[in-house]
Amino acid sequence: MTFRITLLITVLIMVSCKQSTTQENEIFKEEKSGTEINSDSIINNHVQKEKTSDKILQLNLLISANKPEKIVLEKHILEENEKTVLDFHYPVLNEDIEANYSNFNRYITMNLVKKNITLMRENEEFIPLCDSIKTSRQKSKINYAIKENRKVLSTVFVIENFYSQAMSSNVSFETVNYDLDKAKIINFEDYFKPNSEQVILTHLNKIITSNIDSGEMYYDCWEISEGDFNLYKNNYIIDGDLIRFYFNDCVVCPSYTGTYYIETTKDLLSMCIEEYYLLETHMNHKL
Repeated sequence: MTFRITLLITVLIMVSCKQSTTQENEIFKEEKSGTEINSDSIINNHVQKEKTSDKILQLNLLISANKPEKIVLEKHILEENEKTVLDFHYPVLNEDIEANYSNFNRYITMNLVKKNITLMRENEEFIPLCDSIKTSRQKSKINYAIKENRKVLSTVFVIENFYSQAMSSNVSFETVNYDLDKAKIINFEDYFKPNSEQVILTHLNKIITSNIDSGEMYYDCWEISEGDFNLYKNNYIIDGDLIRFYFNDCVVCPSYTGTYYIETTKDLLSMCIEEYYLLETHMNHKL
């Protein structure tokens, strides 16, 4: 009798488990079916495939742009040791053409070249020797794009830092705008009128919102905060009638998107630009 009761209980437990498993399988099938026909999931899968290529593609397009060969001479520094590597391409201007180009060259040397070499050496102190094998050395790769305008020579430096064990590089930017007539480096306050930050920030955020809505930017990008804009406002370049504001990884968009700048035109920001630099736009239209 005891055996029969035990057997009956065992059968009931097995039937119960089978029913539970069947129900779980049915739920899983429903969830799987729902995932396959969900349009958002299709979009996300498409985005996932593009994540690995967009960043590299955009950076390569940026630094491969034609450089003004007449006045620009390229320099290259390669410093490496058992812990770090610095691979640095940068421009200098031909002082045989114009002696005042020395102001640009001096600025590049002091504020970019020497600064990055110093940073590399300082960072070495924090890298443990056991992590300094050749395959995992920390590497800084710096290249640039440069645009020659009527009055302003604009250079954007692309700084890629490859850290040990990281899946991809961390990207940041630094721009240098050089007034060719005045032979001086110009910042945001030189090119734009006083107290124009809020107007420009609002304008750029409208562009971001519009581009997200139209699908030109990824849906997981976002507007620029006031703090971030004040931090990066000097990271702008002039390219003919266009103005581009550059932002580091994850300031406006996730790193994988390869979206690093917001572009607008001089005409749309004419109320914020100093008259001296607006004149260049009108002259270019006549050429």
